[in-house]
Amino acid sequence: MRRKRVSVVMATHNGEAWLKEQIDSVLAQTMSDFELLIGDDASSDRTYGIVQKYASGDRRIRLFRHDEALGVARNFAFLMERAQGRYIAFCDQDDRWHPRKLERQLKAMERTEAQDEKIPILLHSDLKLIDGQGRTIAPSYFRKRGYDFPERASLPLMLTRGGVMGNTVMINRPLRDAALPFPDGLKYHDWWLGVVAELEGRRITMEEPLVEYRIHTDNTSGKARWLAGEYRYPWKHRWLPWHDRDRIGAVEVLLSRRISEEQRRILECYLEYLRAEKGWIRHYPCLRRVGFFEGPLSFRARIALRLAVASMLGKGTV
Repeated sequence: MRRKRVSVVMATHNGEAWLKEQIDSVLAQTMSDFELLIGDDASSDRTYGIVQKYASGDRRIRLFRHDEALGVARNFAFLMERAQGRYIAFCDQDDRWHPRKLERQLKAMERTEAQDEKIPILLHSDLKLIDGQGRTIAPSYFRKRGYDFPERASLPLMLTRGGVMGNTVMINRPLRDAALPFPDGLKYHDWWLGVVAELEGRRITMEEPLVEYRIHTDNTSGKARWLAGEYRYPWKHRWLPWHDRDRIGAVEVLLSRRISEEQRRILECYLEYLRAEKGWIRHYPCLRRVGFFEGPLSFRARIALRLAVASMLGKGTV
């Protein structure tokens, strides 16, 4: 059987509420040369039965069942390893895709690859925010969050503020190969893909919303639940910007790769900050020197204030 051009990978777990809408929007794409790989992560509701029914009626669907939950990142890694397409598009279980999402992303990807087909590429887009009933919350996620993605590579941006939303991402096979295997303990696959692309390849940002991102209280993402008004970030995340200690192993892996001296300085500075359990304000000069606080004076002052307050109030790991 001829391999499909695109592999759509979908990780599911107890997602019966909006799963049919998501799958229907994938199967209705104007570009039909794709396979859909679904990895069900030990669902206890009707999710697996729903995807089984779809798989029985469409030969493009390949279904996998995990009896013991892997978690989102490991589930996506499992699917990436089995994807046959030149391109991999990531899909959540509760959103809706624009009918021409794959068509438009594929054209943009192929234009970029025409310059160099060996370069790792990540392509992501804006999103429209909708609620549980499909009503519009905000027409642009980028504008709501104040994201402005520079065309040039910005490793500090991807390490910290990021903004690459996994449910919009398409990557090519060179990036797949560069990103696998995922580091042990990785929580967010989209953060990892964004950083690897920024470090070793190229990122393409499409300003057009190609996904309707559903915001509801059952989202696995803390960011999504925060947008829904049902989640308050812990003290550490409110006062310590980008201090996610679960990233330490991933940054150590990046430092073991063949990278430039500038990239090494950036990663080493961030790693020292992540490892710190107190006195975080002491890391501000290094972080600023390597480009973590690019922006207006008000932005830099706000970050410095947060670090100072955290250093005064925090005792040990928080």
